[in-house]
Amino acid sequence: VLSQTVSGFSVAIGVETLAQAVRRQGKKVSTIGWPNVSSGQANEIVRYSSADSRAWVAEKSPEDWKVVKVQADGVRILESPLTIKTKNKSYGFHLLLKATPGGYEDVYLDDDEVLSNGTLAQIREGQWGSVALNLEGTQGAWFKLIALSKDLSVFKLYIGAVHTTDAEPPQYLHDIVKAAGFFPGGGNYYALQAGQIDENVYIEQEERLNDWFIHIATYTQTFIGPDLLMLYQSNIDGAGHQFYLTSPRQAGYTTERAALYLHYLEQAYKKADQRVGLFLEGKDENANNVFIVSDHGMAPLHTIVHINELLKQAGVRVESGPHRQAIGVGSGGALNVYINLAGREKEGIVSIADYEKLQEKIVGVLTDFTDPNSGEKVFAIIKKKTELKDLGLQHENSGDIVALATAGYYM
Repeated sequence: VLSQTVSGFSVAIGVETLAQAVRRQGKKVSTIGWPNVSSGQANEIVRYSSADSRAWVAEKSPEDWKVVKVQADGVRILESPLTIKTKNKSYGFHLLLKATPGGYEDVYLDDDEVLSNGTLAQIREGQWGSVALNLEGTQGAWFKLIALSKDLSVFKLYIGAVHTTDAEPPQYLHDIVKAAGFFPGGGNYYALQAGQIDENVYIEQEERLNDWFIHIATYTQTFIGPDLLMLYQSNIDGAGHQFYLTSPRQAGYTTERAALYLHYLEQAYKKADQRVGLFLEGKDENANNVFIVSDHGMAPLHTIVHINELLKQAGVRVESGPHRQAIGVGSGGALNVYINLAGREKEGIVSIADYEKLQEKIVGVLTDFTDPNSGEKVFAIIKKKTELKDLGLQHENSGDIVALATAGYYM
């Protein structure tokens, strides 16, 4: 069915990968955060884990706290419940405060209301803490005290998304969690967009994740010593997607914000460079080959193209149902238009005789499409399926028409 799409990160790779080729030669492979690595393709695998919950902010007023103990020195201990929920389970905790003459500073998170027997975490305003949610320590959440006023009139605790460490084999999972803790998650784009966190917190999340990856890589190199180690570092990607603000046509652009975001980008590159140096420190350069690669670059995006609305206005039936002629599937600046060809598609209705006519019509629509504000062509390259070989895009899953947008436009 034409409307059923799947992420490229989830599709089986159709050729032998580098990891598979190395293993075929009897050598050891470890992959850390590397995308699309299935069981059996590497000896040790650490995957980029998806979140088990949403991030949120716990806000409490003075009325939400109760006194649970008065110490001998007169200091009161206040408590307020906190529940962390995942998709399948809820975890109850206690937030504890000491009411000192100077006000409130330390926040404790614990599984009971008693401070004297130790706590799970202790933080102050601006600090991070973490808590494991299972005995194995493979699942947990990071949290940050955003604001705490001395009179308790303001209390804001950011609770990051829960993540579960996804690694194999089991002994390796146990060992890396013991060495570095649970998978912490990266910069939370959704929390940033919702105003739950600011840019600095987003960057802190990215840095913590990449420090974790480096820690795991160093541990793996030291104690396992694979012949090939494939390591992912996300902070340049995370900063680029969020802070690449270079064109006045982009939403939210100001010269001040552009300068600030450029600083964030530069810091991300510096941090990545430092991590590479840290990982290579003490290693024999003549005995190790290091390749640094990237899966894409960045361009300033300023205009969303609603491709199926464009096709619909041109008279192409794109609505779901028995009369659909075609559908456009966009990803970034790339567009695939699939024609609902009879005999090829499960619910195909376009005859072979009408296929080329419809294909030509859609090519014409895309060719003539210009930005009404700037007058520039929206699509820089437009090819029919039979013309894709020169672009290296000829594949059974490629669209009947493939178009690449002019820089700045995305779908």
